Amino acid sequence: MFLSGGLKKHFKSGLVLLGALILTILVCNPALADRDSIAPNGGIMINNGTELTNSRNVTLNLWAQDNSGQVPLMAISFDGMYWNPWQAYKTEQSVTLPDGDGRKTVFVMYRDASGNVSPVYNASITMDTQVPQIFDVEVNLIGPDQVRITWRTSEPSFCVTQYAGERTTAAMGQQMQTTQQTSFNLEHEVVLDQLRAGYTYTIQITARDMAGNLSKPMEQMVAVPGSRDSVPPSGSLAINNGARATNNTQVMLLLTATDNASGVATAQFSNDGWSWSPWEAFTSSKIWFLSSSDGAKVVYVRYQDGAGNISPAYSATIILDTKAPTIYDLKVETLGINTVRVSWRTD
Repeated sequence: MFLSGGLKKHFKSGLVLLGALILTILVCNPALADRDSIAPNGGIMINNGTELTNSRNVTLNLWAQDNSGQVPLMAISFDGMYWNPWQAYKTEQSVTLPDGDGRKTVFVMYRDASGNVSPVYNASITMDTQVPQIFDVEVNLIGPDQVRITWRTSEPSFCVTQYAGERTTAAMGQQMQTTQQTSFNLEHEVVLDQLRAGYTYTIQITARDMAGNLSKPMEQMVAVPGSRDSVPPSGSLAINNGARATNNTQVMLLLTATDNASGVATAQFSNDGWSWSPWEAFTSSKIWFLSSSDGAKVVYVRYQDGAGNISPAYSATIILDTKAPTIYDLKVETLGINTVRVSWRTD
């Protein structure tokens, strides 16, 4: 293009003016000059970092920060490719993992108010819904009152052994004893001792794996050889060291009992010989409360030995008297210069 000298001069001036205008716009527009371009950063855990779960329902522990001070949005994915819609940022989020056992990974990314998106963060957890299996159970007598029980589990498990003598499975609860292991293993062993001669014991083994899955109880029976103790304990009872009366419903029971074989184990008490307190460990004394009305009070006790034999009921009596005496018919008689006789009656 041919331009005369004058036109060239005006054209150059216009370019300079346009350049200055563009520069002024770039420098003076805060939205362009101060635009946030730094993405948020953060992280994720599942169920506070636990390695295993037996439920699809878990809690995501989320954290994020941004130089602007706010992280308004987050998005979650279960495969890192397909994302749920952006949602308000929160520090905890309940989610349902995809179905099926195995390793599960959850992904999250955060977005600030300027649209900057963080890197993708992820956390993993193993879902295990299979209950452990118990097998190869062996029960062996190793002494007159001891048995050794060994078994294996299909995965590392924590096991609880419960046992009771002469009780059906449905009735094991009340006198059942428990022993448990302190670590997760594949091979297990427990020794039960102080078993009663002549009794057949029901033994239940339950396994719990590291994800919390609980097995069905495995039952075994074991008969302890020997003659069964069939003689009940004998004993006695005294109230307040044998006192005749008291003005307080709280009394002290003094207990004496002996047994020929398995020892006195428990005792129970009653104020009427019909309604009994729960069995409790035998001790030589016990605080007891009488019924509230005044009069003769009878307290009953029964003793039970280690073999389960129960004694007859023993009793003791004390009078409860909480009323102060009344004085009446007060008389004063002069018998001499320095002598008087005072007499009265009480109820």
